[in-house]
Amino acid sequence: MTDLPASAAPAAPALAAAALAVPAYGPPTAAPAVPTRALWLTGAEPGPGPLDAFLDALRASGDPAADDDARGIGRAGLGRQARAFFAALAPDPMMSGTAVTPALPVALRRMEADPQFAPLVAHLRTRLRLCPTCDGVHRPAWIDRARVLAGQRAFMTRMLPSVLVLLCKSLPEGYAAPGMAEVLNLSGELARRPYHRLMGTLQLLVTVCTPGSFEGPHFPAFVAAEQMRLLHASIRSVVAPRATEPVRMPVEWEGEGLAGPEYEVWPGYAAFVAGGAGRAPRLPINHEDMLGTIIGFSLLVVDGLEELGIPFTPAEAAAYYEVWRTFGVLMGIHPPGHVDEPGYFPPDLEAARAMYAAYKRRNYVGPEQVRAANRAPARAANPAGYALASSHVHMLGHLLQHATRTTWIPESWWTRVPRFYVRTLAGEAGYARLGLPDDGVHGLLRLVLLRLPRAWARLFRRTDSVVHAALSRWLLSALVAEVYGGPVAYPVPDTLDDLRAFVRAAPGRAPVQ
Repeated sequence: MTDLPASAAPAAPALAAAALAVPAYGPPTAAPAVPTRALWLTGAEPGPGPLDAFLDALRASGDPAADDDARGIGRAGLGRQARAFFAALAPDPMMSGTAVTPALPVALRRMEADPQFAPLVAHLRTRLRLCPTCDGVHRPAWIDRARVLAGQRAFMTRMLPSVLVLLCKSLPEGYAAPGMAEVLNLSGELARRPYHRLMGTLQLLVTVCTPGSFEGPHFPAFVAAEQMRLLHASIRSVVAPRATEPVRMPVEWEGEGLAGPEYEVWPGYAAFVAGGAGRAPRLPINHEDMLGTIIGFSLLVVDGLEELGIPFTPAEAAAYYEVWRTFGVLMGIHPPGHVDEPGYFPPDLEAARAMYAAYKRRNYVGPEQVRAANRAPARAANPAGYALASSHVHMLGHLLQHATRTTWIPESWWTRVPRFYVRTLAGEAGYARLGLPDDGVHGLLRLVLLRLPRAWARLFRRTDSVVHAALSRWLLSALVAEVYGGPVAYPVPDTLDDLRAFVRAAPGRAPVQ
């Protein structure tokens, strides 16, 4: 790692030897060619097609440069300092008061004087390609700044409904992919304590989608992208290879009054990368899964808002997709060594929809496990995803009870509300695929929940969009402060215990510990 001085790095642990003891399934010898738009569109075909060869290559691909950086940070013992480092660079968690934080170049110059942060400053300067004379961040020429800004402004007019879609469609649908769910569960803690991921995701959503986040003087989207790159790289290349033993846990939050059986939610690193039993070999946090996640944050939000009756216009939807396409490339989803090449992303929403259809076919629990009356096959086929989905809706129900101060209403009743929205937004097959209970809300409450997002949108359509954005940011900021106590900053974990400690510990007043 060139940006960490050799003198700062003690002898590396015997990780390379340990990694060689498991099946080798690393990056392909040659990077796959950038697909044409016509190739992306073949993903809509019902069975395997020409796009699958490219997606197979992405499934075997990580981010070698970021992996090297993460290992170097770990060798230098800077993983925990990285969390404080990024927290110090972050503006207000919901971007409502950037004046409290110095501009990025100023902050870096101040931190450079601290020996514990100097290597991290050097790393960030290199990765963001900060101009040595103007202190500006290098922006790849392909970024359409006007379109990104238009997409961010469109999001601001529908912020809270978009958050609803993210929580009840984008995130739960991701749990239907066993390979993704197993990586999320490798610490054995996230399904029990999902608050960190929820707060971090909300913070990321608003950081990326706030107008100006790709601009100076703070460049928060660039900083957030690098923070996520290092977190993913450390889990992929350092933590996961050390998670050699399977992780088993009971699912305690079925919403049916019963604790579930104990499930294997992480098979161990060797079994994960080797595949088998109907699972394809794959790297943890590979490019295919990362691409599917980013498209879930963009395409699925576009689709979910349409299902709620408050759609983007076609131009707004295309611009909103461009926001996440830009962020995804900055986060490392690009050909190796070509940070200015966006070709690993579908170029537009139609191509993204085709790609996501292929991703679902390749990765989601199959139709043979989807049963309207019997959830057991879906739970058995994807226990890690079921554990995450179950705890996710339980957590949302708890937050609703906590926010409304209605402790006299059973939490199990509140949990029906997010389950209703998951079922509405993901569809019957998508809901059954998660293995969640076959229950719901009825009558007047169902009508109210269906109309509530549209009523909210109509209310603020008649007011200044700035007022809507400010109120939405304030509500989300209050939620993060109440639940988590401050901005979510990630470490660069070097061990499984580091990852567990991060998931377990909350600096604020989490309602559930």
